[in-house]
Amino acid sequence: MSILNYQPTAGYRDTGRNARAFIDTHMDTFRYIFKPLAPFIAACLFLDIVITEHFMPAYPDSEIKREFSGFSATIGNYFLACLVITWHRVIIHGPDRYTPVNPFKPTRSELVFMLAAIGLFVAVFLAAMAVTLIAGLLGPAIMGITLIALMFGAIFLFARCSFYFPAKATGNDLSMNQAFKLSEGYVLRLCFAPFYAMWRILLITIGYFALMMAIAFLVHATLPDLMDIPSISVVFQFLLTAPIYLYFSPLMTIAGVGVLSNFYQYALQNPSDKDTYIA
Repeated sequence: MSILNYQPTAGYRDTGRNARAFIDTHMDTFRYIFKPLAPFIAACLFLDIVITEHFMPAYPDSEIKREFSGFSATIGNYFLACLVITWHRVIIHGPDRYTPVNPFKPTRSELVFMLAAIGLFVAVFLAAMAVTLIAGLLGPAIMGITLIALMFGAIFLFARCSFYFPAKATGNDLSMNQAFKLSEGYVLRLCFAPFYAMWRILLITIGYFALMMAIAFLVHATLPDLMDIPSISVVFQFLLTAPIYLYFSPLMTIAGVGVLSNFYQYALQNPSDKDTYIA
């Protein structure tokens, strides 16, 4: 793999390793892209915690508050989507030729990218809800089978439509139907390769989660009165969760983007390669 130009590969192991190596090589590019987005994601996270702590009621018979994931979380995801689009361009156009997304002046294609992602998710969600309601009338056994089928169906649909997004991010006028046809034979690769790309950061994230839970338990056990003060509780929760939203999650996101961009480029360059499983 060239330092500047990503060379797409066919196998899911090679693709995962290359996507990870590309991130390691171009961490400075990642930091440059993410630096102006991070304050807005951090602000949205802080706002979520404030609203949860001060305004959301607790669950019945529990001290646990309802989690707020509304308007501020949506704004945070918007800035993360800006990172996704930009990283597609870094992979496909090259780290010396990409154009970063300006979150305050999005282009038409960038807005279409985001709206298409939302529309695909909503369509799958509504279809799943309808099928689940019908299956629920037929008994618990049918419901269980239906839920499993829906999970695999959603994965298949998202994988087959996924090439639309690197195309849209890089100015290729590819329709959703064309993306569906182009992704034939890539479903398994798109499912397995991300694990190879992000397994290290995933393990570190799991370790941090365990550490975070241990710290939270220790602090609440030793300083319960202090943690009952809402302002202190908000700051404490923010400091604990910020590394997830401002480091671990963005890195796993661009690892997945790297895998998707890889197979999109490979499919364009090798339209006859339709094997369903290549290691």
